[in-house]
Amino acid sequence: MNKVAKQLLSITLCLAMLASFCLLSPIKSEAAEYYKDYTTVKVIENTLGCYSMQGCDSDDTYIYCTKIKGDTEDKAILLRVNRDGSTNEELLTNGDTGTQYFTQLGHSNDLDVATINGVKTMWVATGGAGSGDYSLVRFDINGKTLTQSGHYNVKYDGSSTYLASAQVMSVEGDQIHLICKRSKYIYTCTIGVNQTSGDVNLTLLCTLDLANTVLNGSVKD
Repeated sequence: MNKVAKQLLSITLCLAMLASFCLLSPIKSEAAEYYKDYTTVKVIENTLGCYSMQGCDSDDTYIYCTKIKGDTEDKAILLRVNRDGSTNEELLTNGDTGTQYFTQLGHSNDLDVATINGVKTMWVATGGAGSGDYSLVRFDINGKTLTQSGHYNVKYDGSSTYLASAQVMSVEGDQIHLICKRSKYIYTCTIGVNQTSGDVNLTLLCTLDLANTVLNGSVKD
């Protein structure tokens, strides 16, 4: 069993243990339900015609998020704000065009920020059917500038598909291992550290049983 398989098995076992604990432990009535309790860090204003909030992630310092022009999905902005709310939101610059918007990110459904071999990167699951070579886009982050360093055609069982979410799990040698989601399906895939384009093949890991999801002791409709 390789390192990634071991990591996934460990995650699965941890989730199973957590689920068992939750079932056996009484939940206080004041406990947060459905993640409805939160603290507002910043209100992200609409900018450059982009008004629909999509993907979001954070590192040790910043929260990153994206907004898109929701009616056409042909423009996206990427922003960051300090995690403690001490700064206003800052638009990130497209290092390839010099503008403060991006046209290759479609629905921009999910973001993942990960450091790979000392380079801070951002991965965008564009989330659109027919997104083709831009199903998954990778950027290198240098301060407030994002420079595209990869774009990939994601495939499953020989056919192009889209991703709703993608996260870097580990880096082994010259291979980056990701875990991805589309609809109720969870996949893994591998991308070369220096791979800048081309096909990425998904391997099905599991299928989520959404029809029997239990929330607050009851099956979710």
